[in-house]
Order: sequence, then C-alpha cells, then structure tokens
Amino acid sequence: MVDEMRESGRTGHRYEPSSGQSEPRGASQAAGEAERAASEGADEATSKAGEMADQVKSIGGDAANKAKDAAESGRESTADALDRAATSMKDRAGDGMTGAAMEKAAGGVEAAAGYLKEHETGEIWDDLERYVREHPMQAVAAAVATGIVVGRVLR
Repeated sequence: MVDEMRESGRTGHRYEPSSGQSEPRGASQAAGEAERAASEGADEATSKAGEMADQVKSIGGDAANKAKDAAESGRESTADALDRAATSMKDRAGDGMTGAAMEKAAGGVEAAAGYLKEHETGEIWDDLERYVREHPMQAVAAAVATGIVVGRVLR
C-alpha cells in the first residue's frame, strides 16, 4: 500500500507513465490541416478584397467622370445664359445714366460668358480659389450679393 501511495502521489490516483509523445499523431495532422485551411482562406479573402477594391475604384471613377461631365455641361449652359442676359440687357438699355449703367453691366456679363467659354472647369476653380485667398472680403461680399440675387430669383 505504501508503494501504491508513492506511485500515485498525493492525489490518490495511480501513476501511469506516458508513451513518450507530447501530443498524439492525429492532433498534429489536424493542426497542419487547420493551418493550410486558414492560409487558403486568407488567400481567398485577399483575392476577394482586391476584386472589391477594383469595383469600388471603377464605380468611383464613373461617378467622377459623370460629375465632371455635368460640371462642363453646366459651365457651357451658364455661358449661353449669360450671353442671352447680356443681349437682353443691351436691348432694354435706354438713354441717360440708367442706359449707360445697363450697357456697362451687359459688358461685364458678356466678359463673364466669354471667360466661361474659354476656360475649363478646373481652371475656373483654380482662379476662384486664388481670388478668394487674395481678396477674402470682396469674395464674402460677392457671395452675399450672389445669395441675395439667387434668393430673389428663386422666389
């Protein structure tokens, strides 16, 4: 009985020697298969992510092209509308100071229409940004005046 106690230790269980292997053979195979499956899954996820990124780039590029086309179309139609407005202003201009002011305003509107026709949208934005940086107070005043005019037109 004393020998049994020595073999079993304090827990009361009988000591049984191990077979010498740290883990069963089936466990190492399962671990290898799990590692291969994880690697294949990661490769597949990477591939799918690349495909999705290409699709997003394509959609984004299409949207940017549509926006650019719309801006160009708007620029051209605005230039045409300004030309018509300048012609109308000249036709309505009478004699005296009011007529001279209308003629001068019509000349400014014609110049704006010509500028829109001669420049691309990107150039116009660059010029506008440069003007706002160089003349911030005038830019704010122009924005307020434009807001008032647009507000009255839209009523």
